[in-house]
Amino acid sequence: MIRAISSVLLMFLIVGCVSVAPTDSPPVRSEPVDIGGGVALTFPVRPSYPVEARFSQLITTTHNGQAVLVQGDLDLGPDRVMAVFSSPGGPPVLTIRWTATGMDVIRDSSIPAALDGRRILADIVLANWPILTVQAHLSGEAMLVSKPGRRVVMLDGRTIVEIGISDTGSRAKIALHNHAQGYVLNIVSKPVAPK
Repeated sequence: MIRAISSVLLMFLIVGCVSVAPTDSPPVRSEPVDIGGGVALTFPVRPSYPVEARFSQLITTTHNGQAVLVQGDLDLGPDRVMAVFSSPGGPPVLTIRWTATGMDVIRDSSIPAALDGRRILADIVLANWPILTVQAHLSGEAMLVSKPGRRVVMLDGRTIVEIGISDTGSRAKIALHNHAQGYVLNIVSKPVAPK
């Protein structure tokens, strides 16, 4: 069984990408996404984010002692999600569009097709979607345990993903540690005025 490639590996590739023409990949199917440790997340048919919101993010990814800085722009809402990722100040290398009609991933042609943009979107959903929505879309016996400022995805008493959230209103700090796949995302997220 081939293990799903984690979002952090994509982030490491982003920094080394040479800008070339983007390519449209086929619409992504709504199959479950492996988040590690025997747990999967299935996306709702509609994005179902409870409000219209935009965020600018700086993401530090850490895996095997290596850290990389990535820029992200998120446009979230009940009917659509747009996530755009690049190296800071660089052109977009990955764009994810999600609506009720499906999910499309547009990637720089230098990014291998095997890298699944849905893994990145899964981390976004785990950290930001309402707790009941996340719980309803986790596989099998997996549980989302929530306390103020903290979310933990667990299975059989094991911590799969741990998320710490500190939100001042003008800035949120999110620390996502995927214990099962061995990566950490430290995210500084700032709200952006609607278009």
